[in-house]
Amino acid sequence: MVISLALCLDARADSRESFLLQILHVATENVVYECPLAPGDRFYLDYIHSSAKTPVQDIFTTNAQGEIILREENFLWFGAGLEASDTDDVQVVYDREQKKIRVLQQRVLPQFFLRIGRIADQRLTCRAETVALNRLAQGGAL
Repeated sequence: MVISLALCLDARADSRESFLLQILHVATENVVYECPLAPGDRFYLDYIHSSAKTPVQDIFTTNAQGEIILREENFLWFGAGLEASDTDDVQVVYDREQKKIRVLQQRVLPQFFLRIGRIADQRLTCRAETVALNRLAQGGAL
C-alpha cells in the first residue's frame, strides 16, 4: 500500500503549546503543514466515504504523552469499514437530534498514515484553520 501523508506530533520546547501536529509528505519527507496543539486540543478529519458516499467526521485529541487519540467518528449512514456495533471499547449510538451515527471510542493511534483519495475530499481542521489535503498531496497519484 502506498501512503501519501503521515500525521505526527512533534514535541515543542519553545512554546506554551506542547506539540506541533505535522503532516509529512511520505515520499519527500517534507513537512507540508503544521499546527500547534496542547494536550486535550481537538482536531478533525472530514471526508466522503469512498463506497457509501456518506460524509464522515473523525474527532481526535492529543494527550500529554504526545499520542493522537481517535475520540469519535460521525457519519449519516453505515458503509464498509465504518463501525456498526458496540464492542468492549467502542459505543455506537444514533444521535436523533443531529440525525447521525456517533461512534464513541478512545483509540490511541501509534502511527497515522493517510492515503489521499480522488473523491474523498479529505479536510483537516486544526484550531480555526481547515486545509484540503489534496492540496498537500495529489489524490491517487502516489
